[in-house]
Amino acid sequence: MAVAGLSGVTAVTLGRLHTCALMASGRVSCWGINTLYQLGNGSRVESSVPTPVTGIADATLLAAGTLHTCALRRTGDVVCWGDNRSGQGGNGSLTLTGLPVSVTQIATAVAISSGGKYVCALLSDGSVACWGIGTYDSPTVANATPRAVDGVTGAAAIAVGGAHACALGGAGGVSCWGNIQVGGVGILSAVPVAVSGLTNATSISSQYQHSCAVLAGGAVSCWGDNGAGQLGSGTLLLGGLPSVVTGLNDVSVVGTGVAHTCALRRSGRVACWGKNDQGQLGTGNATSSAVPVDVIGVAGATALAVGGNRACVVGAGGSVACWGAFGNGSSNTATLIGGLTGVTQIAAGNTHTCALLSAGTVSCWGYNGSGQLGNGSVGDSFFPPGAVVGLVDITAITAGGAHSCAVGLGGLVWCWGYNDYGQLGNGMAPVASSVPVAVTGLTGASAVSAGQSHTCALLMSGEISCWGNNQYGTLGDGGVKRSAVPVAVDIVGATAIATGAKHTCALMISGMVQCWGYSEFGQLGNGSQAYYLMPQTVLSAGARGASKTMIEFRYVPLDYYFITSRESDKTLLDGLPGWARTGQSFTVLASSGDQATGVARFYFDQVARGGSRGSHFYTLNNFETALLHAQNRSNAALPKKPVDEGVDSYAYSPVIGGSVAGACAAGLAPVYRLFRGNLRFPDDPNHRFTTDRALYDNFVAQGWDGEGVKFCVPPMP
Repeated sequence: MAVAGLSGVTAVTLGRLHTCALMASGRVSCWGINTLYQLGNGSRVESSVPTPVTGIADATLLAAGTLHTCALRRTGDVVCWGDNRSGQGGNGSLTLTGLPVSVTQIATAVAISSGGKYVCALLSDGSVACWGIGTYDSPTVANATPRAVDGVTGAAAIAVGGAHACALGGAGGVSCWGNIQVGGVGILSAVPVAVSGLTNATSISSQYQHSCAVLAGGAVSCWGDNGAGQLGSGTLLLGGLPSVVTGLNDVSVVGTGVAHTCALRRSGRVACWGKNDQGQLGTGNATSSAVPVDVIGVAGATALAVGGNRACVVGAGGSVACWGAFGNGSSNTATLIGGLTGVTQIAAGNTHTCALLSAGTVSCWGYNGSGQLGNGSVGDSFFPPGAVVGLVDITAITAGGAHSCAVGLGGLVWCWGYNDYGQLGNGMAPVASSVPVAVTGLTGASAVSAGQSHTCALLMSGEISCWGNNQYGTLGDGGVKRSAVPVAVDIVGATAIATGAKHTCALMISGMVQCWGYSEFGQLGNGSQAYYLMPQTVLSAGARGASKTMIEFRYVPLDYYFITSRESDKTLLDGLPGWARTGQSFTVLASSGDQATGVARFYFDQVARGGSRGSHFYTLNNFETALLHAQNRSNAALPKKPVDEGVDSYAYSPVIGGSVAGACAAGLAPVYRLFRGNLRFPDDPNHRFTTDRALYDNFVAQGWDGEGVKFCVPPMP
């Protein structure tokens, strides 16, 4: 659609709800929401048609953030206007700027880029300066004036995202920096580490505490809570990083429930795995399974919906069959739902289900205590399903904890049911509604997904807006404050969304997946159990790269323990008298990919048994490494001095370290360190490393010093 009143446009930039265009003449025009002076014309009156930005006639580049815009002028200086509460105006104040105001200290800029609430400028000497909230060294404090980015020189281009920035070097290398807030208690987590992601996902599903993605070849990868085997990996191990579901390679759609998962195969058959106490696997029994099992009696299915403790499929002629908990009972085999034909989509909430019919109407059934069936009452209704009041021309539906939503023509979104957290999006929380109400200010939606108490909509532009509960960053807006109206997620290029109980995931046009919110069970798929207020890239199971095995040996005559991952050491010690393998071993990484840190190996000569024996020491702690280097700056082979023998292998830093209660990220095993020395064994220092907590406790009881969790490693295959 052509924008009226514009000609000679050379570039456009998009904010959350405003747009600006750069003309060949150097002038700028903006249109859209104007509550914070986003249009730069001195007023707060919104405009649906372009209006000239006051005082700019020589702009060469534009960069819009969430609620502000900046322009690079031919002179090399930069001006900004709009929201400035986070210092994104760069003028030394935090006052809203209704007209363009010059950024201080910037006079030689050659490029600018903006994201979220901050801005960066590339200067003519190849350095970079940034301002606002989100800069590399101040993720929560507003920098109202530009600050140079340390370590960036010779940059040729810059790009700013929602909470990070990257610079392209002249030789083609890329360096990135940035910080994001983790959780609601001011914990900070740096984001400059490049990680490998899921690059071939075609669809995603999230509910409650786990998520799954269908990969391009038809395989399925899942991550998060796995207490009932809902990840399909054949184990009950927590899945902080994605793992491939056993035995599936022809899947078209995957759906996740509270503690079970189902997949629609290209053949039209369905396989499920996980918890089965209410028949949700459809196998005719109540036996749970950590690997996929076929649903009895389902063939020729064309659509799948999974939610709560049940699942449903659309079959031939638009019929619907369901299994699991129905609210008025349960069935462990697929049961035909009477009174439904012409179904094109189904959606399963915690205790209710909705169906979209080919006529564009919606019918729901199940529990209705909050009006989630949308029939104007709060009485439960099971069979036959009843029509949702007043909905026509519906194109997509979703069902959440106790609310439902639908997308209509023009991308309008309607919701009904429970509303204590604002999940209906009409600004009327906590008032529930038993009939559909329009979501405030939202148009252009192509899909909607309802979580336990929040809702997100995918817009045709590839952007995402969310509303409702935000206790764990579920809305992805960088905060934890709930919202009864939509707020924008700082994300672009999304093609699908999926909401869990307290987290949300988006499938990107690149095939990667990004998630945000609660992650106690690793449901964000980034290897962490911290919750994140901004989107995080889901790491692929293969991102860890090659591994090797750390083997422990004991020199029996002197009761000396030694570990190594080096094959040359293993071969040597296996052939020397007095040395024996203890049976203790654990996996380490062979390379530094996926945020792994090098495990440094040191050797102390002549430190034990009157100088007759040395001892090895391992650490990935930079502080410990620095202390050892300070004791022997020449790294020469000197008695009782540490010699750095280089990086032995790679492992992960603990989330909480230095105590026996230390914690590793989901899906990783803790490595405990023991020390024999100090007052009890002054002439016999020795370290042991083990993943065996019982062994650790036993040696502490024998008088060894327990030094707690020192690094984290992948589980043994």
